Amino acid sequence: MSENLHLVIMAKRPTMGRVKTRLSKTIGNGAAYKFFNQNLQNLMRKLGQSQKYKMHVATTPKNAMQDSYWPSYISVFDQGQGDLGDRMQHVFEHIHQQYGASKILIIGSDIPYIQQQHIMSGFKMLGHKKTCFGPSGDGGYWLVGQRTSPKITKLFNNVRWSTHHALTDTIKNAPNNNTGIISTLNDVDEAEDYHNYLQTLR
Repeated sequence: MSENLHLVIMAKRPTMGRVKTRLSKTIGNGAAYKFFNQNLQNLMRKLGQSQKYKMHVATTPKNAMQDSYWPSYISVFDQGQGDLGDRMQHVFEHIHQQYGASKILIIGSDIPYIQQQHIMSGFKMLGHKKTCFGPSGDGGYWLVGQRTSPKITKLFNNVRWSTHHALTDTIKNAPNNNTGIISTLNDVDEAEDYHNYLQTLR
């Protein structure tokens, strides 16, 4: 690896009734668990064995780190405490401190459409921008990344999570005119998203 590139998936250990709880209210616990588990396994397999970057999973709960569920080629660590922003900030700082990373991307675990080229375009964007985002259609984002030089930016102050303001709130914390935007991809949070996803499998 010529550059010190790192990709992190934020992922709960798949447990029935504990994942995709909003989705499970409409499609049931079994279907929601199956979607989450299959999607996470697909992401790890599809993205986890690149020679261009190192992949990690930031998981919760803490005791899930030692679980035999995780493939041997992926490093797993604890997400830490607090809201989503606190935990993602912890991820950026942990990966920088542990590995001296030059560029770090964080993605969610519920976006089935992520391909290798999306990840590489995120790293490429960080070649000339300090931060980058992959928006989702609901006003949030499926990817956030930053270059660690000259220092880690604190991106997540006063972000209204789970609202259509999440992306714009986060960008307000980024250095002015130094943010890149890559492809919009939709996560699977609602029944409509799930049925649209099933259509793509046909």
